[in-house]
Amino acid sequence: NIQRLRASKVLAKNFKHYSLVKDDPWFKLINTLKPRLDDVGVVEAQYTNRIAKLENQVKEMSSQINDNLKERDEIKSKLGALNKEIVEDQKTISAKDFELGELKQAKVLLEKELANLKITTDEKTSILKEKEQEIDKLSNTNSDLINKLENDNKALVDSKKSLEATIERNNKQISLLNDELKELKCTIDKNELEISSMKRDKKSKDTAASKKIDELQCNPIG
Repeated sequence: NIQRLRASKVLAKNFKHYSLVKDDPWFKLINTLKPRLDDVGVVEAQYTNRIAKLENQVKEMSSQINDNLKERDEIKSKLGALNKEIVEDQKTISAKDFELGELKQAKVLLEKELANLKITTDEKTSILKEKEQEIDKLSNTNSDLINKLENDNKALVDSKKSLEATIERNNKQISLLNDELKELKCTIDKNELEISSMKRDKKSKDTAASKKIDELQCNPIG
Protein backbone atom coordinates (compact mmCIF):
# COMPACT_ATOMS: atom_id res chain seq x y z
CA ASN A 1 0.00 0.00 0.00
CA ILE A 2 2.83 2.40 0.83
CA GLN A 3 4.63 1.65 -2.48
CA ARG A 4 1.41 2.13 -4.42
CA LEU A 5 0.80 5.40 -2.61
CA ARG A 6 4.29 6.64 -3.44
CA ALA A 7 3.87 5.60 -7.09
CA SER A 8 0.50 7.33 -7.28
CA LYS A 9 2.03 10.49 -5.81
CA VAL A 10 4.76 10.44 -8.50
CA LEU A 11 2.20 9.89 -11.25
CA ALA A 12 -0.04 12.60 -9.84
CA LYS A 13 2.91 14.98 -9.79
CA ASN A 14 3.78 14.15 -13.42
CA PHE A 15 0.19 14.58 -14.57
CA LYS A 16 -0.03 17.84 -12.67
CA HIS A 17 3.00 19.08 -14.65
CA TYR A 18 1.38 17.77 -17.81
CA SER A 19 -1.84 19.63 -17.08
CA LEU A 20 0.22 22.82 -16.72
CA VAL A 21 2.04 22.45 -20.05
CA LYS A 22 -0.52 20.66 -22.21
CA ASP A 23 -1.88 23.97 -23.54
CA ASP A 24 1.57 25.37 -24.18
CA PRO A 25 2.15 25.87 -27.97
CA TRP A 26 5.68 24.60 -27.80
CA PHE A 27 4.57 21.47 -26.01
CA LYS A 28 1.92 20.91 -28.66
CA LEU A 29 4.47 21.57 -31.39
CA ILE A 30 6.84 19.01 -29.92
CA ASN A 31 4.05 16.46 -29.69
CA THR A 32 3.06 17.25 -33.27
CA LEU A 33 6.61 16.68 -34.47
CA LYS A 34 6.79 13.22 -32.92
CA PRO A 35 6.15 10.61 -35.66
CA ARG A 36 4.24 8.24 -33.42
CA LEU A 37 2.08 10.96 -31.92
CA ASP A 38 0.62 12.41 -35.10
CA ASP A 39 -2.82 12.72 -33.67
CA VAL A 40 -2.45 15.10 -30.73
CA GLY A 41 -6.14 14.92 -29.93
CA VAL A 42 -6.02 11.17 -29.59
CA VAL A 43 -2.94 11.40 -27.41
CA GLU A 44 -4.55 14.03 -25.21
CA ALA A 45 -7.66 11.89 -24.87
CA GLN A 46 -5.53 8.92 -23.92
CA TYR A 47 -3.64 10.99 -21.36
CA THR A 48 -6.90 12.43 -20.07
CA ASN A 49 -8.34 8.95 -19.61
CA ARG A 50 -5.18 7.75 -17.92
CA ILE A 51 -5.19 10.82 -15.66
CA ALA A 52 -8.84 10.18 -14.76
CA LYS A 53 -8.07 6.55 -13.96
CA LEU A 54 -5.05 7.52 -11.89
CA GLU A 55 -7.05 10.18 -10.08
CA ASN A 56 -9.66 7.57 -9.23
CA GLN A 57 -6.90 5.28 -8.01
CA VAL A 58 -5.49 8.12 -5.92
CA LYS A 59 -8.94 8.79 -4.45
CA GLU A 60 -9.37 5.11 -3.63
CA MET A 61 -5.91 5.00 -2.05
CA SER A 62 -6.60 8.17 -0.11
CA SER A 63 -9.87 6.69 1.16
CA GLN A 64 -8.07 3.49 2.11
CA ILE A 65 -5.32 5.49 3.84
CA ASN A 66 -7.95 7.46 5.77
CA ASP A 67 -9.60 4.20 6.79
CA ASN A 68 -6.23 2.81 7.86
CA LEU A 69 -5.46 5.96 9.84
CA LYS A 70 -8.87 5.80 11.50
CA GLU A 71 -8.32 2.13 12.34
CA ARG A 72 -4.85 2.98 13.67
CA ASP A 73 -6.31 5.70 15.92
CA GLU A 74 -8.94 3.26 17.20
CA ILE A 75 -6.24 0.68 17.93
CA LYS A 76 -4.16 3.32 19.71
CA SER A 77 -7.18 4.31 21.79
CA LYS A 78 -7.89 0.68 22.71
CA LEU A 79 -4.21 0.12 23.46
CA GLY A 80 -4.17 3.17 25.74
CA ALA A 81 -7.23 1.91 27.62
CA LEU A 82 -5.65 -1.54 27.90
CA ASN A 83 -2.41 -0.05 29.23
CA LYS A 84 -4.42 1.93 31.77
CA GLU A 85 -6.17 -1.27 32.89
CA ILE A 86 -2.80 -3.02 33.16
CA VAL A 87 -1.44 -0.21 35.34
CA GLU A 88 -4.51 -0.38 37.60
CA ASP A 89 -4.19 -4.17 37.83
CA GLN A 90 -0.51 -3.84 38.72
CA LYS A 91 -1.42 -1.35 41.47
CA THR A 92 -4.05 -3.76 42.81
CA ILE A 93 -1.57 -6.65 42.75
CA SER A 94 1.03 -4.54 44.57
CA ALA A 95 -1.53 -3.59 47.24
CA LYS A 96 -2.54 -7.25 47.68
CA ASP A 97 1.13 -8.29 47.91
CA PHE A 98 1.76 -5.60 50.54
CA GLU A 99 -1.29 -6.70 52.56
CA LEU A 100 -0.21 -10.35 52.34
CA GLY A 101 3.30 -9.40 53.44
CA GLU A 102 1.93 -7.59 56.49
CA LEU A 103 -0.17 -10.65 57.43
CA LYS A 104 2.84 -12.93 57.10
CA GLN A 105 4.96 -10.55 59.19
CA ALA A 106 2.26 -10.41 61.89
CA LYS A 107 2.13 -14.20 61.87
CA VAL A 108 5.90 -14.45 62.38
CA LEU A 109 5.81 -11.95 65.26
CA LEU A 110 2.93 -13.81 66.90
CA GLU A 111 4.78 -17.12 66.62
CA LYS A 112 7.87 -15.56 68.23
CA GLU A 113 5.76 -14.12 71.05
CA LEU A 114 4.13 -17.51 71.62
CA ALA A 115 7.54 -19.19 71.73
CA ASN A 116 8.86 -16.65 74.26
CA LEU A 117 5.76 -17.01 76.42
CA LYS A 118 6.09 -20.80 76.35
CA ILE A 119 9.71 -20.50 77.49
CA THR A 120 8.63 -18.22 80.36
CA THR A 121 5.86 -20.63 81.34
CA ASP A 122 8.25 -23.57 81.28
CA GLU A 123 10.68 -21.67 83.50
CA LYS A 124 7.93 -20.82 86.01
CA THR A 125 6.71 -24.42 85.96
CA SER A 126 10.24 -25.55 86.79
CA ILE A 127 10.39 -23.07 89.68
CA LEU A 128 7.02 -24.32 90.88
CA LYS A 129 8.29 -27.89 90.96
CA GLU A 130 11.36 -26.81 92.92
CA LYS A 131 9.15 -24.99 95.43
CA GLU A 132 6.93 -28.06 95.79
CA GLN A 133 9.98 -30.23 96.41
CA GLU A 134 11.22 -27.75 98.98
CA ILE A 135 7.81 -27.77 100.71
CA ASP A 136 7.82 -31.57 100.78
CA LYS A 137 11.30 -31.55 102.22
CA LEU A 138 10.33 -29.06 104.92
CA SER A 139 7.16 -31.00 105.68
CA ASN A 140 9.20 -34.17 106.09
CA THR A 141 11.64 -32.30 108.28
CA ASN A 142 8.79 -31.00 110.43
CA SER A 143 7.32 -34.47 110.69
CA ASP A 144 10.67 -35.82 111.79
CA LEU A 145 11.06 -33.05 114.30
CA ILE A 146 7.55 -33.59 115.67
CA ASN A 147 8.14 -37.32 115.97
CA LYS A 148 11.41 -36.76 117.70
CA LEU A 149 9.80 -34.21 120.00
CA GLU A 150 7.04 -36.64 120.95
CA ASN A 151 9.44 -39.55 121.49
CA ASP A 152 12.01 -37.61 123.43
CA ASN A 153 9.67 -35.19 125.20
CA LYS A 154 10.61 -36.25 128.69
CA ALA A 155 14.30 -36.34 128.00
CA LEU A 156 14.39 -33.23 125.87
CA VAL A 157 12.33 -30.75 127.84
CA ASP A 158 15.08 -28.14 127.56
CA SER A 159 15.26 -28.43 123.79
CA LYS A 160 11.49 -28.46 123.29
CA LYS A 161 11.21 -24.68 123.01
CA SER A 162 14.01 -24.61 120.48
CA LEU A 163 12.41 -27.35 118.43
CA GLU A 164 8.99 -25.69 118.61
CA ALA A 165 10.54 -22.43 117.48
CA THR A 166 12.16 -24.25 114.60
CA ILE A 167 8.84 -25.85 113.73
CA GLU A 168 7.14 -22.48 113.85
CA ARG A 169 9.72 -20.97 111.56
CA ASN A 170 9.33 -23.89 109.23
CA ASN A 171 5.56 -23.53 109.33
CA LYS A 172 5.85 -19.85 108.49
CA GLN A 173 8.21 -20.69 105.67
CA ILE A 174 5.78 -23.35 104.49
CA SER A 175 2.99 -20.77 104.58
CA LEU A 176 5.10 -18.34 102.59
CA LEU A 177 6.00 -21.05 100.13
CA ASN A 178 2.36 -22.01 99.83
CA ASP A 179 1.52 -18.39 99.08
CA GLU A 180 4.27 -18.33 96.47
CA LEU A 181 2.94 -21.60 95.11
CA LYS A 182 -0.56 -20.12 94.80
CA GLU A 183 0.84 -17.05 93.04
CA LEU A 184 2.83 -19.22 90.66
CA LYS A 185 -0.22 -21.34 89.94
CA CYS A 186 -2.26 -18.22 89.26
CA THR A 187 0.49 -16.90 86.99
CA ILE A 188 0.65 -20.21 85.13
CA ASP A 189 -3.13 -20.28 84.74
CA LYS A 190 -3.03 -16.73 83.41
CA ASN A 191 -0.23 -17.61 81.00
CA GLU A 192 -2.11 -20.66 79.81
CA LEU A 193 -5.16 -18.49 79.14
CA GLU A 194 -2.98 -16.01 77.24
CA ILE A 195 -1.44 -18.85 75.24
CA SER A 196 -4.91 -20.18 74.38
CA SER A 197 -6.05 -16.70 73.34
CA MET A 198 -2.94 -16.11 71.25
CA LYS A 199 -3.32 -19.52 69.61
CA ARG A 200 -6.89 -18.62 68.66
CA ASP A 201 -5.68 -15.27 67.36
CA LYS A 202 -2.91 -16.99 65.39
CA LYS A 203 -5.37 -19.50 63.96
CA SER A 204 -7.70 -16.67 62.92
CA LYS A 205 -4.87 -14.76 61.25
CA ASP A 206 -3.63 -17.94 59.56
CA THR A 207 -7.14 -18.52 58.22
CA ALA A 208 -7.34 -14.91 56.98
CA ALA A 209 -3.93 -15.20 55.30
CA SER A 210 -4.93 -18.51 53.67
CA LYS A 211 -8.15 -16.93 52.36
CA LYS A 212 -6.18 -14.02 50.92
CA ILE A 213 -3.75 -16.41 49.22
CA ASP A 214 -6.64 -18.53 47.86
CA GLU A 215 -8.39 -15.42 46.53
CA LEU A 216 -5.24 -14.27 44.74
CA GLN A 217 -4.68 -17.76 43.30
CA CYS A 218 -8.32 -18.36 42.29
CA ASN A 219 -8.85 -14.86 40.90
CA PRO A 220 -5.64 -13.94 39.00
CA ILE A 221 -5.72 -10.33 37.87
CA GLY A 222 -5.18 -9.43 34.24
